[in-house]
Amino acid sequence: MLEDYDSHLEAFHKGEIDDPRFFARFGLRDGGISFEGQRILDLGCDQGSLCLYMASRKAAKVVEIDLKGHLIEFAKKILNQIIVN
Repeated sequence: MLEDYDSHLEAFHKGEIDDPRFFARFGLRDGGISFEGQRILDLGCDQGSLCLYMASRKAAKVVEIDLKGHLIEFAKKILNQIIVN
């Protein structure tokens, strides 16, 4: 079972805000990096917000790896919720 779901959800939502800001630091408007058609490997993905950000920007494939299995479990749960909605 996934423990600390609420704290992971809070961190995920923080990432949704921080990820575009991260890319903006490089002077890129609206996170201006094109992930279209790219294959992405995210090592240490935590809750997966960056993976979803890159996928939403048309990455061909995004693979997330984290040593903490409960974070991968959380990311899968969030992804399934997004797909269903």
